[in-house]
Amino acid sequence: MNEKIHLLHEIGFRVSMDDFGSGYSSLNILGKLKIDELKLDKGFLQEIFEKIT
Repeated sequence: MNEKIHLLHEIGFRVSMDDFGSGYSSLNILGKLKIDELKLDKGFLQEIFEKIT
């Protein structure tokens, strides 16, 4: 996966991941990806906020 991301970076693209937290999401995989931007799912953030308040 990172090889393809690297190729995109080399030709000038920025790589985003959209809706992280919806469905199956793995923080382990996220930590290994060389992405430029992460867009979090609103429901994912609400669930975290409810747990800490």
